[in-house]
Amino acid sequence: MWIIGYIRNIGHATALAAELWVIRDGLQTTINLHFNSIIVETDCYEAYQLLSTAANLHHPHSTLIMDCKGLLNMIPQVRLRHIFRESNMATDTMAKKGAHAPDFVILYNCPTDVELLRFAEALNSCPTIFNIFLI
Repeated sequence: MWIIGYIRNIGHATALAAELWVIRDGLQTTINLHFNSIIVETDCYEAYQLLSTAANLHHPHSTLIMDCKGLLNMIPQVRLRHIFRESNMATDTMAKKGAHAPDFVILYNCPTDVELLRFAEALNSCPTIFNIFLI
């Protein structure tokens, strides 16, 4: 079931920075919608590690990491999980759409191509649809 989606054009960035922005935007959207219990899934192991361990203030993306950690602390129940990229095709498609977005765009309806990928992932027993789920 599609609740809400979002895309953002962040310009040129590393894969890690892009993933941290996705997580940050998802957490902020979650807080804005008053969701209290979520699962955050990422196929970027480095982002997972950075958000699961003590902060490194000397990391090049420390500001984004600290933003994410602060937002994580504002949500009562959060579970952070690392997943495999193969089960995250719909999310990757959304990321590609973000490259053509004017800035931050909220999607109230699921794009058709993303819906087809979500369906295919469900058939392949890959339950991951997007980075943030309600539980």
